[in-house]
Amino acid sequence: MAELEGGSTPGITEETYDAPQEAVNETLTFSDDAEEENNSGENIPEDPKKRKRKKKFIIFGIIALVIIGLVVANVISSKIKEAEELKNMYTDIAVERRTIKKSITGSSSIEPNDSYDVMTMKSGDITADYFKEGDTVKKGDKLY
Repeated sequence: MAELEGGSTPGITEETYDAPQEAVNETLTFSDDAEEENNSGENIPEDPKKRKRKKKFIIFGIIALVIIGLVVANVISSKIKEAEELKNMYTDIAVERRTIKKSITGSSSIEPNDSYDVMTMKSGDITADYFKEGDTVKKGDKLY
């Protein structure tokens, strides 16, 4: 230990160490093959299980990206097809006054869901009625 220049300052000392020239010039380097270097300078290979996990992770990641890309491409192409179909579905024409030449015709027969046969107990002629068309008739009302 040596004292600082410029006088003696109590409790403050300067220490010097002699380091080998190799340690001073040594720089850190990183390799791509995932091997570590221990303090003695030997290369230690990475754990094989970790390598397998990394490979699986990379492979599954690539597969997932490919699947996502295919899905996105499919959605985009279907949207483009829908737009083209809509474009071809309608025809633009100039506005003008004209008559419609198309008509719809049809024929059918009307049949009731329920039908009733009404018979009287007595025979005779009906001379008057007590209701009008569209009136609501209740039980016990006099009809004729």
